[in-house]
Amino acid sequence: MEEAIDHELTSMVDTFGNLLKAARVPDDEAEALAVRERKDRAPGDLLEVWAEKLVRSGHTALGLISQLKRGALLSDFESLIASVRAMRNTFNSEEEQVAQRLAAMRTDVQALLAQLEASYYTSFNKGPLPQAPASEDLASLSFLAAEVSAAGHASAALR
Repeated sequence: MEEAIDHELTSMVDTFGNLLKAARVPDDEAEALAVRERKDRAPGDLLEVWAEKLVRSGHTALGLISQLKRGALLSDFESLIASVRAMRNTFNSEEEQVAQRLAAMRTDVQALLAQLEASYYTSFNKGPLPQAPASEDLASLSFLAAEVSAAGHASAALR
């Protein structure tokens, strides 16, 4: 990339020098006579060619400079690393806070469980857990299942 920029800048300097030479007005009569003898070339053609080359070299140099800027922005590793470190520190502190909260919750749950066990084992009502009454839908469903299975057994016995 640096070689390309050096080449474009050298080309711009050379083209600018050639443009100045082509635009030079002859000072003495000998140079004026030499210019008049070269009638095959129009005076403005050479200037336009050198100006076009100068503009093209400038445009190419600007493109290379924009690529360098883009690369510099994308590869700004120091700020990127600093940002990653800041985020990591934030996440580490949040992790510590969550771990502390979980530890506090664990001790609270253990204390409550110990109280619950103590009250259960000291209670006089240690009998089995009461059965929850079945819902009507569940009862009717089990009755229908029993009827279907009984009908299935009866038809199997007839065969």
